[in-house]
Amino acid sequence: LKTSLIWNPIEHGFVIIYLSSYEGIRIKVRGNNNKYFIHLRTGATVFPWDYYDISFEASNEWKNISLPFSGFKKSRRLLPSKFNSSKIKSIGLVAYGKDFQAELDLASIELY
Repeated sequence: LKTSLIWNPIEHGFVIIYLSSYEGIRIKVRGNNNKYFIHLRTGATVFPWDYYDISFEASNEWKNISLPFSGFKKSRRLLPSKFNSSKIKSIGLVAYGKDFQAELDLASIELY
């Protein structure tokens, strides 16, 4: 199994996470009724404009949202169509695509 070292601020050290055993990311968010994105970066995303993304709506009420890895799309043609979840290096919450005031509260983020 592929692993990733994740910083654990509670224990002040690194924890080994077996990313390949998960199907996606689950978030609990609220916002201002706009569309937001999650960007994933892997070893294949070399340039700043390289990422895999998926969109979600953040309503003004807290909501749990499951985002399967299979639903993420590549940002440009030259990236591999699918990514290996064990190669994830970063996860970003992103607001873009239109002119608006971003307001996104994150209560939790987890792998499922």
